[in-house]
Amino acid sequence: MPKAQLVPVERPSAKNDLNTFETFVCRYSIIDFINNTGADRNKQNAIKLSVYAPGSRNAAEKLGGGAFIKEEKYMGQRIDLMEKGQDAMKVFYGFVGYLAKSKIEKNLQHLIEYRVSQLNGCAYCLDMHSKDLRHEGETEQRIYLLPAWRESPFYTDRERAALEWAEAVTLLKGQQVSDEIYELARKEFSEEELIDLTMVVIAINSWNRANIAFRTTPGTYQPGQWTATAK
Repeated sequence: MPKAQLVPVERPSAKNDLNTFETFVCRYSIIDFINNTGADRNKQNAIKLSVYAPGSRNAAEKLGGGAFIKEEKYMGQRIDLMEKGQDAMKVFYGFVGYLAKSKIEKNLQHLIEYRVSQLNGCAYCLDMHSKDLRHEGETEQRIYLLPAWRESPFYTDRERAALEWAEAVTLLKGQQVSDEIYELARKEFSEEELIDLTMVVIAINSWNRANIAFRTTPGTYQPGQWTATAK
């Protein structure tokens, strides 16, 4: 394996292909997503990107924009989960089937799935849910700004409460979800809805962990693919 190299990340340009990695900088200069500009799909699939971001805005400014990526040789998919784990996949399809009938809006489910996948760094799920969002008519602006949703005026109070809840349930800071976040969620969601919202978070975290563990290769998903399979 070649020695890892630190490579400065360039700012995204307007001509970037929508299917390439996209760059987003959060409030504390944390980068959730990297824009691999100029690389074709084969190169993207051949490189595993791990994010290295400075711990403060000042540090980022000193480094001229601040984010660095660690370039490593991608060793390929470990296990084809869809082929070798067909019985186990029935558990995942159970999530898909249940949530398809949920009162939680489909677009909101996709927003949550995309945001949680950003937090976990799941390439397959990021590819999948960015496609789902665009297929459902989501705007590029809202997709691009999702990592910085707290500072962006483009999300409703219900979406903000859902995103706050999803991040809290995913990260479990201090091994808990705070009363403050719970009360915020309950203002926008009924008890039944909040249970379903939590199931969305649990499901996407499960998908993320399985796909990360087995290095499922991104790029082949088509919108609605697994919903159709789960029926």
